[in-house]
Amino acid sequence: MIKSNLLIKETIWINTLRSFCAGIVWAIISLFMPKDAVMPIYTVFIMPFVFPFLLLAFVLIAEVLKLFKLGGVGNVMCMIVAVPGDPLVYLIHQVKPEWVPVNEYKFLWLVGYIKVYQDEIPEPKKVKAPITAPETCPFVGNVIADTEIMMLGLAIPAKSTVFTIDNKWNVTSKGSDFGYIDQKGQIRKGLKGDPKATLAPGAVFGQIKSGYLWIEGKKVGKLD
Repeated sequence: MIKSNLLIKETIWINTLRSFCAGIVWAIISLFMPKDAVMPIYTVFIMPFVFPFLLLAFVLIAEVLKLFKLGGVGNVMCMIVAVPGDPLVYLIHQVKPEWVPVNEYKFLWLVGYIKVYQDEIPEPKKVKAPITAPETCPFVGNVIADTEIMMLGLAIPAKSTVFTIDNKWNVTSKGSDFGYIDQKGQIRKGLKGDPKATLAPGAVFGQIKSGYLWIEGKKVGKLD
C-alpha cells in the first residue's frame, strides 16, 4: 500500500480560496463589459461564491475527459475559474501567510487545480524558551551562633561560625560539607538535593528565617 502525503483539507481550502478570488476578478471584469453583454447585477455579487462550485464541477469533468485523453481540455476549463484568482491569493499569502497553507505561492499558477502535500506546508515556528540566569541562593553568608550550640555531639561556642552558605546552596560547617539549604531556608544534612523541593523527605536540621538561624523553634544564630 502506497502512502501519500497529500493533504486533503489544505488542498480543498486553497482551491476554494483560489476560485473565490477568481470570482471576484471576473465580477470586476464584468463591470467593464459592453452593456448589452452585462449579466444581471446580482450575478456580480454571487459570482465569487459560485466559482468554487464551478471549479469542483470542472475538476470532475476533467477527470472524465482524461479517460478520453482530453485532460488538457479539462485543465483549461478549470484554469478559467481558478488562474485569475492567483494574484489575489498571492497578495493574501504575503500579508496573511497563515491563510494560504503553503511555503510559497506563485503570482500565477498555470494549472487547473493545486494539490498540497505535506512537504509544502510551512513548519510552525518554534518558540524559544527564554534563557534565564540560574537562581542563586539568597542565604549566602556565615551563620554566627548567639549561644553555645550542640550539633552532632559537638559543642559550638557562641560567636563562632556554625555554617557557611555559598551561592550554589551548599552548606559547610568547620570547612567540611554539611549539606544544603533549600529555597525555604531549610538546612538539610547530606547529599545535595533540589533546592526547589522544599517538601522533600528527610530531616531538616534548622532553618534560616528573617536572617536568623532557628533550631527546634529557637533562635540560636544570625546570618551575616
